[in-house]
Amino acid sequence: MPTGHKITRQPTRRKALLVAESAAAGRLLSAALTRLGSQWEGVICRNGRRAIQLIREEGRDYDFAVVGMALSDIKGLDVLKAWMKAAPQSPVLVLSSSREERTVLAAIRNGARGYLLEPENDRLLTESFRELLAGHYPISPELSHTLFRLAGAPPTRVNSGGFRLTPREYETLRHLSRGLTYEAVAKTMNITLSTVQTNVRHLYRKLDAHSQMQAVNKARAHGLI
Repeated sequence: MPTGHKITRQPTRRKALLVAESAAAGRLLSAALTRLGSQWEGVICRNGRRAIQLIREEGRDYDFAVVGMALSDIKGLDVLKAWMKAAPQSPVLVLSSSREERTVLAAIRNGARGYLLEPENDRLLTESFRELLAGHYPISPELSHTLFRLAGAPPTRVNSGGFRLTPREYETLRHLSRGLTYEAVAKTMNITLSTVQTNVRHLYRKLDAHSQMQAVNKARAHGLI
């Protein structure tokens, strides 16, 4: 009777883009990624412009990205914007030393799905990676009070047009202006497709628009995006 051969399946290779200018930060990120398992490959980039080039060429090949905001050649936000344009379906985590409200908000509004105050422990970083991949939003506990306070802020208002948009409506509008489909917006915002459609209906009503292009053009004309 013929004997069978046991087939050992190799784990699917997965990739993460790690943008960190300092060698120490690169080693920390690599150590944290290694803890996720042998199937993970980390591509370290220590230059902002090079990171953008990689993102444009092969952004969709990565499962997630980590962007250190302390870059000397360009702004870390520029890397975030490039990522959201090339790979909006994959999450990106920010590492920064800044606790300033405007800096945190700028990162979140430009696509960050997590914000950490440059942890020194690779084990904590690994847990944050797992949270990110599970669809959660890892954030340093020190920043919790800022986000809770912002969550209670009144809806955004632009005096020039008198529009009042909720933060979620504004985020939906911003993603649509970048050419994302409803499905991509839902995945990026971690909400259902029906919620995106509801947000769009509210945008049409509030902006007095009858199409996506008209809503985006009117928002741009009034400085909303």
